[in-house]
Order: sequence, then structure tokens, then C-alpha cells
Amino acid sequence: MILALSFYLTHLLHAKSPSSRRFGQGLLCSLVALCILSYGFQLQQPPKYQKSRNLHNRAIATIINQMTTPRLIAEPAQTMDLVSLSLDLQPHTQIQIAASKGEHTPGNHLLLEPCQPLFLLNPSAELIAATQTSILGQVKEAYRPQKLVPNELALSLWQVNRQCAAEPS
Repeated sequence: MILALSFYLTHLLHAKSPSSRRFGQGLLCSLVALCILSYGFQLQQPPKYQKSRNLHNRAIATIINQMTTPRLIAEPAQTMDLVSLSLDLQPHTQIQIAASKGEHTPGNHLLLEPCQPLFLLNPSAELIAATQTSILGQVKEAYRPQKLVPNELALSLWQVNRQCAAEPS
């Protein structure tokens, strides 16, 4: 199809009739404008070659970036997902790799600033339980994409809701 169209455009652009040449130039300009417009729309979407589990990085990053000094915790198995996600996160986001499975204890978490927003990336049940115990906060799902196929791997984001102590007057 592309070869046939290029042959037709070449024929029009080299035609002896000025009206055929103007039509060919107009058609060529329209096709170039259509290509530029199409690429402009594609810039707003994540690339299709990206792993399906990272297709929702922008949505996850948008939630995290709304906070002032967020901390994102993930397990070692999600290290590459953190690297991918970090491209969309604001520079002030603190990223932490949690202890390996079986080592989740309250002492393994870094000290948090009072009322610091805390998120967990694709946490295991063990990490959720350890976080609830050590931080004394309720862990709730903040983002889970709708799966297109049953076995699709997608990242989820969980937020820890902690009780903030009232500031002294």
C-alpha cells in the first residue's frame, strides 16, 4: 500500500499539468500533517513494547506525585519495577527496598517523618502485615488496574493511612 501510494504521489508531483502537481503537493502535505498528528497522540500513551506490568506507571506515579514528601516501599522482587516507575516520579519521592521475605520486622523499616505519606508497591501479604504492625497504620489499596486478560501481571499501589499526632500549640 505504501509503495503504491508513493508511486502515485511521485507520478502526481512530476506531472506536466500544474493542477495535478498542486493536487499531489496538497495530498503530500495532508499525509505529512496526518502523520505528525498521529505521532502527537501516541506521545501521550505508554509505548506498546513496554512490559504489561509497567503500563500503568504513569497512573501510579500520578497518585504518588500528589503528595509532598512521599515514601515508596517495595520488596526486592520489584526492584526493576521501581527503576521503571522512578522515571515518572518527582525527585522528592523517597524510595526504599524492604527487607527480603521472611525478614519483615518492625526494626527493618526506616524511621518515618511524622505524617509522611507512605506507599507500598505490589506488596506481599507478609509486607502488608509487617507494615501494619510496625507503623500502626491501616493499609488500603490505592490503585489496581483492570486486567485485560486473566493472567496479566500488573502493579498495584497500596497506601498506609497513619494517625498523625496533633501538632503542639
